[in-house]
Amino acid sequence: MKTSRLICTILLVNFIFCQPSMAWFNFFSKKPYEEIIQKELPLDKNGTVSVKSTYGDIIVKEWKQDSVQLKATKMASKEELLPEADVKIQASEKRIVIATKEKKEAEGKVEIKYELIVPETANINLIGKKGSLSINNLRATVKARTENGNIEVANVKGSTIASTDYGSITVCNSSEDVRVHTLNGNITIDEATKNIVARAKKGTICTTCKNACQLDTISLSTQSGNIEICLPEEVNAELLAKTAKGKITSEHYITMKPQTTMLNKKTWARMRKEVDGTLGNGDATIKLTSGSGNIKINKTA
Repeated sequence: MKTSRLICTILLVNFIFCQPSMAWFNFFSKKPYEEIIQKELPLDKNGTVSVKSTYGDIIVKEWKQDSVQLKATKMASKEELLPEADVKIQASEKRIVIATKEKKEAEGKVEIKYELIVPETANINLIGKKGSLSINNLRATVKARTENGNIEVANVKGSTIASTDYGSITVCNSSEDVRVHTLNGNITIDEATKNIVARAKKGTICTTCKNACQLDTISLSTQSGNIEICLPEEVNAELLAKTAKGKITSEHYITMKPQTTMLNKKTWARMRKEVDGTLGNGDATIKLTSGSGNIKINKTA
């Protein structure tokens, strides 16, 4: 009996401490009671869709129809909590506004996940409190803001403006300007062809631009974290890079701007932390700033 009890104890300890922390968290945070709301709302192809959520993810995809397909899934730990949160909709052919409305006693206890299929040319404005935001395959402007959650934007042909306080931001295949900001999280930008502005208070920033000929400005800044930028071999840009506590390395040849200085330890140390020069002919502008991280300027594969 003692042996069986010991084996059960060991198995329980292994289950608790050896399972991935997120899976263990999800086991206890799972909300078994659901209610699904589905609607189709007409919208002009150049209209605007706004969603304001408190707790729950928002997922937006596109189609070629002049309407919005909405699926809102309410989830709660207790069935009686489901009516305490609702989805409010204000709709016209030019603008659709969707928002979570909940009673105080339901705050944080009811989660509403929004899934939308919108016209590919519709403008999108998402605001979340706690939840991730995902936008894919659109041709118009995307604005996304959440307090606590990740943001993913992919294959967008309009400008992207995104910010989160606690979470990462990923932007892939953007044809227009990208402006993103996070207080606590990493930023990844892959294949943007226009202006890029990325700011992080605490987190790394990685940017890859295989086709940099159209770029006007790249400005990457983090107070605490590394910066890595990958550029094609034939890149033309004025480069200004600076790190307070890290070092700068480059796979590209850089023509340093003339300066008058003494060749001493202080100068060599500064050159590892500050670069003011030119890549190629210097058409675009690249500015990289890190407080306590390294800066790497690499070549694209």
